[in-house]
Amino acid sequence: MLSALSMYLRFSRALKIAVLEDGFAQILGAAVFLVVLGTLVYSSSQDWSLVDGFYFAVATLTTSSIADPELVVSGAPVKMTSRSSAAIQARMA
Repeated sequence: MLSALSMYLRFSRALKIAVLEDGFAQILGAAVFLVVLGTLVYSSSQDWSLVDGFYFAVATLTTSSIADPELVVSGAPVKMTSRSSAAIQARMA
């Protein structure tokens, strides 16, 4: 808990300094716009909740997580192996 408080204090101080920099507001605004737009597009086009749309929007923009850890075909999960991955790639070519 103490480390979370310390991290929050450091982040808030850094944010106060960053706000004073030229162009920071535009970059922050663009980032927020992209996340909101991505959330709405994912949610509406895939019939997902806003939380799911937000997760995929952030995952897409940051590429820091596995966006689709399990492939589901006809209601049954499919394990991806190098052989099935190669077969899918061959069909797409």
